[in-house]
Amino acid sequence: MGSHAKCGPTEDRVIELMQLTEATRLAQGYAPAWIVDMARPLLNVYVPVENQMLGIKPGSAVVGRESVRDPDAITVYFEGGIYNQRDSSDFDWRLLHAAGRCLENYPTVAKMTVGPGQLLYVGTYDYDTRQLDVDDQATLDAWIAQWKPGRW
Repeated sequence: MGSHAKCGPTEDRVIELMQLTEATRLAQGYAPAWIVDMARPLLNVYVPVENQMLGIKPGSAVVGRESVRDPDAITVYFEGGIYNQRDSSDFDWRLLHAAGRCLENYPTVAKMTVGPGQLLYVGTYDYDTRQLDVDDQATLDAWIAQWKPGRW
C-alpha cells in the first residue's frame, strides 16, 4: 500500500484561522455567539413613527438595540412574514424570529440602522423567556392590526 500525504491545514492553522475570523467579525461590530449566549440583553421593541414605514411591512415585529457604530442610531431587525411562512400570522412568532436575528447578527435584508425620531419604543422582549413587556399597548396594537399575509 502506498502512503497518503495529509491534506488540508494543520490543527494549529485551523485554530489560527478561526481566531482571525473571530477578530475580523468583532472588528466589524459582530459579537460571537458564545458572548451573546452568556448574557442575552433585553431587546427593545419598536414601531415606525407614523408615515415613516422605512421599508418595513406594516405589522412586522421590530426589535433592536443601540448601533455599535453610532450610539445615536438604532439597529433594528424585523420579521413581517412576507413569504407566508407557517405561523407568520402570529405576532409572537414574528417577534421570536426578529429577536433571533438581532441576537445572532444573522446576515439578512430584514435589518437596518435608523436615526433618532424614526421609531417609537413600545416595550422590551426577553428572548430566553419569550416574554414581551409592553409599555405602549395602544400603539403596538394599532401597528399589529395593520399586518396582512404575504407581500405588501
